[in-house]
Amino acid sequence: MDENDVQNLICMENASPKPRVIRSKGALYVVLLLLAVGSIAAANALEERLQIPREYPQIALYALLLGAGWYIYRFRLTAFRYTLTDRAFTIDRLNGQSGRAEERILLSEILQVEGFASNQGSKTWIGAIRNRSVLPRRKSTLIRYRDGGEELALLISPSEALLEQLNEQWQIAVQTKENE
Repeated sequence: MDENDVQNLICMENASPKPRVIRSKGALYVVLLLLAVGSIAAANALEERLQIPREYPQIALYALLLGAGWYIYRFRLTAFRYTLTDRAFTIDRLNGQSGRAEERILLSEILQVEGFASNQGSKTWIGAIRNRSVLPRRKSTLIRYRDGGEELALLISPSEALLEQLNEQWQIAVQTKENE
């Protein structure tokens, strides 16, 4: 094993969505259960009062409930783990007890790290942006990087300490790449 194969952990943090109206997961479960029962009751009431067949409103209400469940899952229950080493920045998606690797960016491949709001004024970036942030877009940080010759962009929501470390390690990686 070569000495250069070892990566040193610089920083690791989890970014979780800020709890809003419903703060506990148990209360969220009860609300979703009440919404399911409420949609059945609403469909039954529409059939009884307006003679609308129960299947039509139930399909619409279940689709609405499914959309609400996806929204809650994506924006309320999903967190991200950001890991910074001396050579790479990785992002894992955390859902409950499980996690899944999402992104791995070599620091030497990063082109730019800046706030998303400051990038909106410039017309230099046009393309798809992968969102790995728990903050609104305008408060997130944008990372532009190259992967296999293709230029990509990624939104993240790091703390100030992680952002400072990321910028510092990125500058070191760029200087090392230029010196090679």
